Amino acid sequence: MRLAELLRAAGITPPADFPEIPVGEIRYDSRAVRSGDLFVAVPGAVTDGHDHSEAAAAAGAVAAVVERPVTGLPYVVVPATRMALADLAAARHGFPARNLHITSVTGTDGKTTSVYLLAHVLDDLGRKTGLLSTVAFKVGDRWENNMARQSTLEAPEVQASLAAMVADGVEDAILEATSHGLALGRVRRCAFDEALITNVTSEHLEFHGTRTQYLAAKALILDALLEHEGKDGPRFAAINLDDEGSASLIPRCPVEVVSFGFNAAASVRGADVQIGASGSSFSVEVGGHSYRARTRLPGLFNVFNCLGVLAILHGRGVPLAEALPHLESFKGVPGRMRRVDAGQPFLVVVDYAHTAASLEKVLSTLRPLATGRLIAVFGSAGDRDREKRPVMGAVAGRLADFSILTDEDPRSERSEDILEEIALGATAAGAREGSDFLRIGDRRQAIVQAIALAGPGDVVLLAGKGHERSMLVAGRSLPWDEEEETRGALRARGYGV
Repeated sequence: MRLAELLRAAGITPPADFPEIPVGEIRYDSRAVRSGDLFVAVPGAVTDGHDHSEAAAAAGAVAAVVERPVTGLPYVVVPATRMALADLAAARHGFPARNLHITSVTGTDGKTTSVYLLAHVLDDLGRKTGLLSTVAFKVGDRWENNMARQSTLEAPEVQASLAAMVADGVEDAILEATSHGLALGRVRRCAFDEALITNVTSEHLEFHGTRTQYLAAKALILDALLEHEGKDGPRFAAINLDDEGSASLIPRCPVEVVSFGFNAAASVRGADVQIGASGSSFSVEVGGHSYRARTRLPGLFNVFNCLGVLAILHGRGVPLAEALPHLESFKGVPGRMRRVDAGQPFLVVVDYAHTAASLEKVLSTLRPLATGRLIAVFGSAGDRDREKRPVMGAVAGRLADFSILTDEDPRSERSEDILEEIALGATAAGAREGSDFLRIGDRRQAIVQAIALAGPGDVVLLAGKGHERSMLVAGRSLPWDEEEETRGALRARGYGV
């Protein structure tokens, strides 16, 4: 595609004297620029792309899209380069969303499980799916781990992935749409056909500032449903009626709402839940009909995830009687409530729970499984929402018999400062340091200590890292595998040898 042609396709009017030359990729990082690329100068929290226009020119960029004049190469000024980045990426890849049925999933918790579960059911029903999630990417039968530590990638990566799905014959794409991804335009031009809102509590306040702004960012997923890109068909949103944050968005939804939950007014209503160690069973009531459903996923929160996916399927016109058997066959997501079994007489579970709400849900789910003590190992990420740290400490102080506070990606912060903020919450909830909780910053040592303390009938929860394959410490990314570290600690006690 030639430069002026690309700009016009993205809705940008090029200057009359702009070079009519072939253009390569769309780049927002000057370090990634190659000869022939178009550089989009995006303002960031740490650095501003406008300050790197000369570096982009030196690397071979043919032009820049900017919000203010720069030096070093031809440029075109636009009101917002982040929005232009998404428009250009979509145009560069031929607007792939126009050729896919796209479901977006947002929420504080449950996004990844819902994405995986929906893809599993649709695959079993004969649809060819792709997905973009916190854990991995899927294009048809091909899987790739998400090593970027971003649940929603930047727009050029999202559009390239959608284009790969179209090329592979994928019919349905399911995307995690985080509050960052929505607020920063990363999923702009994705033309969602439907949206699922799992819940909205509190997270990423270091970015959004307030809970009100966080909720407003989540609400952008509803506005995005009006972005048709020329596709036909109805749009709708599946919204958790039992969750206060999610339900508060219903009045502003511009399309049909398919509500779900245990509320009598829910379109897809759950009832008669029976929860056990091997999963849950529950009734689903839709349009005067009742069905019995089973899932291998433990806990009430996963029943909500199932109801959300069933609401999406119901909104799409899929008979629930056809979908329910495939719900039961779903085995789960890597790093989400994963048992580590080496023959030990106590239960060890690895989970990604990294918010106060998700930690509370997991601990509440595991409590009935513990005939002995419930031991929690967790921390809170550095350079992220500080407000949740004491709340997480308080949750563990109330629900766990013993906790070990440890590192979870300290980044540029001091580990000791993060653990102090968590400890303040635990102490406020009545937990006593030394008898009810310890601080061990080194996560490997924390896991070893938790396994050493566990006895018959105990349950050990390792929360916060889940599927992640690195630990971010002081500007470095160190290899990390939570399940393997756990197996090593179990071997040290003689299990699984």
